[in-house]
Amino acid sequence: MAWTKSYVAPPVTQNANQLNALAFQYGVGVSTPSWSSRSIYFYESVSNGRKIQARINAVGGGVSNMSQLQRKELEQSPAYIAEQKEIARLAEVARVAEVARLELIVRNDAIALALFTKLDNQRIADENAEIARLAAVKEAQRVAAVKAENLRLKLQKERLELERVTEVNRLQGIEDKETQRVTKSIPLLTTILPIGLIGLFLYSRTARK
Repeated sequence: MAWTKSYVAPPVTQNANQLNALAFQYGVGVSTPSWSSRSIYFYESVSNGRKIQARINAVGGGVSNMSQLQRKELEQSPAYIAEQKEIARLAEVARVAEVARLELIVRNDAIALALFTKLDNQRIADENAEIARLAAVKEAQRVAAVKAENLRLKLQKERLELERVTEVNRLQGIEDKETQRVTKSIPLLTTILPIGLIGLFLYSRTARK
């Protein structure tokens, strides 16, 4: 600001002092050089303080330094508000996408679990069927072994019986031959031996049996 010699400074008031202090508080105060006694510097600082006050009023107060003031002005600017809305929109889109992703994971997990359960149940059923099949095979083998053993014992019994009958028949054949021989010998003996000796001979034959 260019000042002329005709400049007349307004009177210093309590409000002016507060504005000057506010300007220095926010870093825009103007100090009067030591070599000058003119109040132009003071009122320049007051003007700056008035501008700061207007900005504070515009943001609704609640600030105590330039950094806080600028931050609040930024937060209330249309561009910042639009940017924050866009950020919130994108965050909501990301949240919805994440919810959908998690729901998909849950559905996929449920499908995978159902498939695993089905396959596991099928595996258990197959294992049980195989166990039953092996048990049936083992039982069939046992029954076959019992039948084979019974058949072996039957054949052995029949063989022994056949051998016994054969032996009995053999012995009977020998006895029949001996009897026939004796019978044939009796007429001959009667011609050469006394009756008593023939009886004794027959008795001895009978006793040996």
